[in-house]
Amino acid sequence: MSYKVAEPHLKRSEAEWENPYFDRIYAAQQLERAVRKEARRRGKLASWAKVMLIFFGALTASKPALDTVLGPESWGKAIFALIGVLTASAAGLLTAFKWDEASGRLLILASQMTSWVREFETHWEKQVLYKDSSKIDAAIAQALSDGDQKLREFEQKAAESQVVVEQLSEPVIEHLKRGWNTAPISNP
Repeated sequence: MSYKVAEPHLKRSEAEWENPYFDRIYAAQQLERAVRKEARRRGKLASWAKVMLIFFGALTASKPALDTVLGPESWGKAIFALIGVLTASAAGLLTAFKWDEASGRLLILASQMTSWVREFETHWEKQVLYKDSSKIDAAIAQALSDGDQKLREFEQKAAESQVVVEQLSEPVIEHLKRGWNTAPISNP
């Protein structure tokens, strides 16, 4: 089963670049995308290692049949020694790196982040958008502070799992800030 990791929503207006709410949402979406991408990569590595283990194990199990056909003194001994080394290597990689477990943990983290984004949006709507004007500054500060704290927790968990987050380069950010109708920027 193949799936595509969703792209974070791109900022389309100058107001979105000035709004700290959108900055938190965008940062969380970027982090979630990086976590899902890494989970998918590790899942693929685990799958390939398991396929190699099964394939090479089956080849190794066929050695007695090959000995009866070609004789016990054939060149097959060297080949089966190599296949044995490859089988042990695949098993060792699976055991050492635990790619399947790491993939599962990262998918759980990405799901928690998706859930948090929805909670943050709901919290923002309830605590900021529907407050009277005298209390809005405190509500915004509190909501952003809570959002930043949770976002840092997710970033820390992702960093512990060695997830690399791709940040937009400054020329691209400047291009997006200017608007979508301008010519693309070439990176030197």
